[in-house]
This record gives sequence, C-alpha cells and structure tokens, in this order.
Amino acid sequence: MSFPGEKRETLAFLDVCGRVSSLLLDIARIEGESSGCGMVKIHRPSDEVISNQLGVSGEAVTKAFNTLVSSGLIVARNNEIFIHQNQYGIF
Repeated sequence: MSFPGEKRETLAFLDVCGRVSSLLLDIARIEGESSGCGMVKIHRPSDEVISNQLGVSGEAVTKAFNTLVSSGLIVARNNEIFIHQNQYGIF
C-alpha cells in the first residue's frame, strides 16, 4: 500500500506518538508515584533520552509530546508528567 507524502508523514507521526505514550506509561508503571489526585507523577525524561530509546528524531518526540499535552492525555509541569492512573490501569 502506498500513501502520498503528507499522509505517509502523518502515519509515521502517529506511530511516534503511540510509542512515546507507551514509553511514558511503562515509566509510570515502574517509577510512578501517586499524586493523591487520581494521577501518577513521573520525572519527565528529556527528548534526547526518549528519542534515543525509541530511535526517532528529537523533533518527532517534541511534536508527539506536545500532542499528548494538548489532547489532555498527560499534564506537564516543570520536569514532571502527570498521567491519569485509572484511565490507563496504572496502580
């Protein structure tokens, strides 16, 4: 199956977004702390660390992270990320 350039980029980006969210959920399950308000708090890994672990560009990680924040799937404050624990089966 072949897609035009723009569609192909969109599909590739969605894959990166899914991989970033999956990595964040894995971190939350292993290192997450309950914040007491129905959310799990994790230390935010740098874009460089995420990009190295996933084998994608830093720009793709930044775009994926911004999409997760703007869609309300995660909340980012300073160097911390908050993820809704019940929504994702964490803890």
